Amino acid sequence: MNATLTKLLTFDRVDHWGVRILVWLTVAGTAFVTVVRPLLHWAWGNPLVGEINVDPARAGAPSFEARDGATLTWSGELWVELASPTAIDRLTALAPGVVLTTVVAVLAHLVLALMRGVEVGRPFSATNVRRLRLIAATLLGSMVLMPVTNALREAMYASSALVDVEDAMLILSPLSFLTLGIAALVVAALAEAFSRGSRLEHDVDGLV
Repeated sequence: MNATLTKLLTFDRVDHWGVRILVWLTVAGTAFVTVVRPLLHWAWGNPLVGEINVDPARAGAPSFEARDGATLTWSGELWVELASPTAIDRLTALAPGVVLTTVVAVLAHLVLALMRGVEVGRPFSATNVRRLRLIAATLLGSMVLMPVTNALREAMYASSALVDVEDAMLILSPLSFLTLGIAALVVAALAEAFSRGSRLEHDVDGLV
């Protein structure tokens, strides 16, 4: 049983290719949902639809007044439909998706490059250490860029759809900050472990 489990958990060439395909499918799917599909809606002239966070005490109240060309729908959340959004509206709504897709693509590239180093038997190379540190830096960067672009998008929806923009409110999720921060710290710690492994490997090579 142990031998079978060990064999199943051992990465071979097929596993490496499977991971590569899965990673790039993830990148392609993220790009399609967050960037390509909104661009297609823009090209087809479809309305721009988005969500606005509102004060829970006033949620669903009839006092929400829409601007001309905007439709408000309450279904437990306040949804906005802009019939004739400007190019700035479209680009602002697109910004979080562009950031997310870029982050996912950068992480995918670095992870696959890291795997190639492992595959050729050089996991503790200085290049892999730099890749791990770049992964940590990318995660930390996304902690800033994602909330900023989301905040800009919500501000755009509120100013374009609501007569009284004070009805809207910005909500930041501490959980997303915590998750990305912990992930970045773990990767940074792993990079330090790889760095020490690289120095040890170099010392051993010097003794041979």
